[in-house]
Amino acid sequence: MGSTIEEKKLQLDHERAEKHRDFWITDTLLEFHARGLILTSAMDKFNKFLNLPAGDKRASAFWEFAFNLLTIAVPALRLRAVVAGLQKSATTSFNMAKFYGESTRLAKVKKTVARGARIAGDKIDKGVAVINKAKDIKEKADKIVDPGKKVLSDLVKDAKLPDTAGSPSSELSKLDVSRKVILELVEDARKASDAWKIAYAAELVEYENRYVHDLPASNPAKKSQSLEDYMKEHLPNTPRLTSDELVECETMYLWCLIGGYVGAPAYHNPQGPSPNVKIVETTTKVHYHRPMGVEMQTFGPKLSIDGLNDTQQNEIKALFGPSIKRGKIFKSPPVTDVYKFLRDHKVKTEAITKNENSFSTGMKM
Repeated sequence: MGSTIEEKKLQLDHERAEKHRDFWITDTLLEFHARGLILTSAMDKFNKFLNLPAGDKRASAFWEFAFNLLTIAVPALRLRAVVAGLQKSATTSFNMAKFYGESTRLAKVKKTVARGARIAGDKIDKGVAVINKAKDIKEKADKIVDPGKKVLSDLVKDAKLPDTAGSPSSELSKLDVSRKVILELVEDARKASDAWKIAYAAELVEYENRYVHDLPASNPAKKSQSLEDYMKEHLPNTPRLTSDELVECETMYLWCLIGGYVGAPAYHNPQGPSPNVKIVETTTKVHYHRPMGVEMQTFGPKLSIDGLNDTQQNEIKALFGPSIKRGKIFKSPPVTDVYKFLRDHKVKTEAITKNENSFSTGMKM
């Protein structure tokens, strides 16, 4: 480096990059944990709606079907595409920094060896010293590892997620990964950790290039970019869902769960032709038998719901009624009429006609 002041500036820059790096992984894992808790809560409420224990897996087909609908409606819930982009960008930058550092140092080695050879005849000791310096540079260059083999094991051996009680990674491990929906979320969190580790490694190589070997930034288009900005570019702030948005996600998931259930094949007979729920429209024709003849009177139609008891119908109005938070994510109008809710979810109506006989004695048959 040119001066001690410049070295200290670079060290402080590296420390700021480290602070952002550590903040990012903590914040990101907390986001995944919050999403996991919301999804778990919705699944447990759905099981309660079906009168099943909270963790009962018999409802898993509905959990997964509704989750697919939810992620289409709320793409930000998964973060999978965001994480994949970060991982690709960090890997590219790591390779760029590694190649730039190695090729530049190799050029220095060749130049130094040639210089040592030229002066070796006249000044043997000085020539040997120059060649030894070249060997030292080469040895340091060789320590830069191949990203496909040792980037996560060597360069990031210190890049370990905190796993103490209450840490984000510890809390994530408590989620029930036997539920496929939660397992997918945890897998996304692991990919985020991988992206973090690669960004960690890329910044270390960039720092080594600048601090140890006095090289400029590896990206020629960003020669003045600080290490802190370098890290922020590869680990931008994770998209966050506010508390209200998380609540809306839970409500939206329940909307998809219950909406999917009411029109699906019978719950206890998934292969059966009958839906779980249907609206029954009953028309009653009463035939009055009198001495002068028979008269008929029609009553109805009278509506009823087959497949939902009174408690479940009231629960639908409680979960999606006027008092429930609505905003950018959950926008469905308040449910005050269960029949409308069912029709909106394509629940079929079955028309039934009943015939009754009434005789002058008042008895019905």
